Amino acid sequence: MGKATLSFKAAALVAGFGLGILSYPVHAAPSSGGDTVKGLYDALLSTMKNGRMLGQSGRFNQVDPVIRRSFDIASMARLSIGPSWTGLSDVQHQQVTDSFGRYISAIYADRFDSYAGQKLEVTGEQPAPSGNMGAISEVATRRSEFAVILKNGGIDGLIAALNSKTDALISR
Repeated sequence: MGKATLSFKAAALVAGFGLGILSYPVHAAPSSGGDTVKGLYDALLSTMKNGRMLGQSGRFNQVDPVIRRSFDIASMARLSIGPSWTGLSDVQHQQVTDSFGRYISAIYADRFDSYAGQKLEVTGEQPAPSGNMGAISEVATRRSEFAVILKNGGIDGLIAALNSKTDALISR
């Protein structure tokens, strides 16, 4: 994959997920959404700069805690699953949220694997009155992907699929 393509894909991924950061309150977040995004960008750049040395699982281990601090994974999982969320037990909520968080972290670890001078920076910040700007496209993508799995395998099938996809990404 060419460097321009990697940069474009990386920027698109950060934009898609980065907007999701600002969508929901993050309880232990820095003072602003811009600070949260900057912290994520700093971690991603560090991961990219050390990407080859860290390997896929090392990048995952470095990115995972930052993803969990930056995103409201539980809300993203709930919205991605849709109406069937309400029929799940507390244990199932926790299992699918954990699997979803690992999956998101694995995607980041996979995409931000090498450094060729890319820069990620916060160029502006606009408060959204409703507080729900940005996660729509990411949630819509996951929701359509998850709907088929839920229909065929239920919540246990989705959890297994997320774990399998995560393991495949981490072991590359």
